[in-house]
Amino acid sequence: MTPPAAPDAPRATPAAPVSTPTPAGPAPAGPTPTPTPAGPTPATPLGVGLDAVDVERFRRVVARRPGLVERVFTAGERADLAGRADPVPGLAARFAAKEAAMKALGVGLGAVDLAELEVRREPTGAPRLLLTGRAASRAAALGVAALELSLTHTDQLAAAVVLAR
Repeated sequence: MTPPAAPDAPRATPAAPVSTPTPAGPAPAGPTPTPTPAGPTPATPLGVGLDAVDVERFRRVVARRPGLVERVFTAGERADLAGRADPVPGLAARFAAKEAAMKALGVGLGAVDLAELEVRREPTGAPRLLLTGRAASRAAALGVAALELSLTHTDQLAAAVVLAR
């Protein structure tokens, strides 16, 4: 319980609304509403996907199924990681990106081939997604103008977020 204020303590009084006259008359009270566009704008997300992969579990899957890397990852993705002492965390992050991209596109496993979703690097090092085949068709049908991608990984966990705009 808050103790009562001392009788001689200043009391806050609510401020009176400020009205600035304009040539057309006084300004309306409150904020001016912003019209809502009829459809999505370039900044409006059409889909968001998030995925995380346990790196050691992914390592075991790759060891059990050696053909998985060639089937799931493009030649470009494999080449990007070929020089790493341990490419598995990078592969796991790219796998998470493919799963997150499918979620952002509103589809599940089997709707697109995982190799149709390719993670490449810009010259700046920023990751980007390239879509081909059914993945590109699905994105076009949704009106996707851009896919934003963020990747991260540690020795234990790889994660990706994809925003379809």
